[in-house]
Amino acid sequence: MKSIGNKIKKISIVSMLCIMLLMPYSQAKATLPTSLGTTGSCGELLTYKGETVETYYIYRATKALFFPAYCIDETKQGITNHFGYKVMVEDSIHDVNLWKYIINGFEYKTLKELGCETPEEAYMATQQAIYCYLYNRNVEDYGAIGEAGERTLRALKQIVSNAQASQEVMPSTTVTIKARQEQFTIDSVDAQYASKTYDVTAGSPIVEYKVNTEGTDTLKITDENNNEKNVFQENEAFKILIPIEEMKEEKTFEIVIKAKLRSRMILEGVPENPEYQPYALTRAEEETVEIAEEDKYTENEGSIQIIKQDQETKERLQGVEFTILDKNQEPIFANLQTDENGEIYVKHLAPGNYYIQETKKPKGYVENTEATQVTVGYNQKVIVTINNAKEKIKTVIPTKENQTQIQIVTPEQEEQVQTQTQTTVSTLRKLPVTGM
Repeated sequence: MKSIGNKIKKISIVSMLCIMLLMPYSQAKATLPTSLGTTGSCGELLTYKGETVETYYIYRATKALFFPAYCIDETKQGITNHFGYKVMVEDSIHDVNLWKYIINGFEYKTLKELGCETPEEAYMATQQAIYCYLYNRNVEDYGAIGEAGERTLRALKQIVSNAQASQEVMPSTTVTIKARQEQFTIDSVDAQYASKTYDVTAGSPIVEYKVNTEGTDTLKITDENNNEKNVFQENEAFKILIPIEEMKEEKTFEIVIKAKLRSRMILEGVPENPEYQPYALTRAEEETVEIAEEDKYTENEGSIQIIKQDQETKERLQGVEFTILDKNQEPIFANLQTDENGEIYVKHLAPGNYYIQETKKPKGYVENTEATQVTVGYNQKVIVTINNAKEKIKTVIPTKENQTQIQIVTPEQEEQVQTQTQTTVSTLRKLPVTGM
C-alpha cells in the first residue's frame, strides 16, 4: 500500500493500565514512576541449601487489579513491609530466557496449572525459578517445608522445566495493515463495486481485530465473500468496497484497526536509586492496540463519449438528442444534446452494458431509430461515433444506412485500443423517438 501515514494513535490495556505503560516499548521510553506494593512475606515454604527462603509478595496495582512484580537483582535492597519505593518503566524485558521463566510462572499460569493453592505459593515458586535462571542455581538445591512447601517446590521445578523447554518467541505489540493490491480494482464478487483486500498481522497472537473507516461514508467493510462485518479473527482478511458510481473523484480515507493481542509483554521497572532492586512487571494477558493508516481510491474513469457527425463530410452535428439506457433498456440519462463539437460526454459509469438511443435527429438527415449497445469496463472510456447520412429521397436506400463506430479506450492507452464498426440494422427493440 502506498500509505500517506502509518501512525500509532492509542494503545490501551484491557485491564485499563496507565497510559504511560501502554506505549510500544520498542518505540518509546516511559518517564512516569510506578508504585509497587507488598502483601508481606509469602511465609516459610522453601529452603535453599538448608537456609529458609524469605520472599515478599511484590505487586503493581492498576485500578482494582494487582499484577505480580518479580525482583531481577537479588543482590540489592528490595521492598519489604517497612520499606518501599517507586520504579521507572523504561523498557520491556529483552532477555528472551528471562521472559520464558516469567510467562511460565504466576499469573500467566493459574494456581491450578501450577498445582498451588495460594498466590503466595505460586509467587514464591516463580520468584525462585527466576533466581535459578539469573544465578544459575540448581533447582535440586531447594527443599520443601510442609505440604504447602511441597506444592511450591513442585511448581518451582515445573516452571524451570517448562521455561528451559520453551520454544516460544517473545512477542511485540506491533500491528501491521498490508493491502494485497496497490489500487482498487473491480470486485470479483460484485462488479458494481471496486474493492481492495487487506491482511492484518501482529507481533503477538491476535485474539480479534475490529475495522472502521474515517473520512467517507461510502465505504463498506466485508469479509472476502462480501459479507458485511467489521470484527475479524487472526488470519482472516477484510475487504473495503466502494460503489463504482460513487468514485467521482480521488479521495483519501483512514483505516482504523483496533486489535486485541495476547501479548504477554513484561516491563522492566528500574528504581531511581541504583542501590535498590529492579523489578520485572507483569501485565494483563490481553491488550488492545489501535493503529490508523491512510489509503485512497482514485476517480472512476468509466465513461461514454458520443460523437455525432455527417457520414460523408465528417462534419460534427450539434443539437442532436440522445438517451442512454441501462442493461434492461431503462433510461438513466435523457435529453442529452450534442454540443458545438457534436459531442456528449457521460462520466463515472459503472461497468456494464448500456444502450444509446437517438431521440431527435439532425434536420435534413436520415432518422436513426435503432439503439446501439456498448459495454463499459472498469475505468474504460468508450467512444461511440454515430454517422448520419443526409436525406436524398424519402425512402432510405439500404446501402446508404447510417454507420456507427465504437472505440474503447483505457486510461493507460488513451489512443485506439479496439475499434469495431457495425450498422444500425439490429435486432434490438426500437424505442420511441422521444426515448421515454
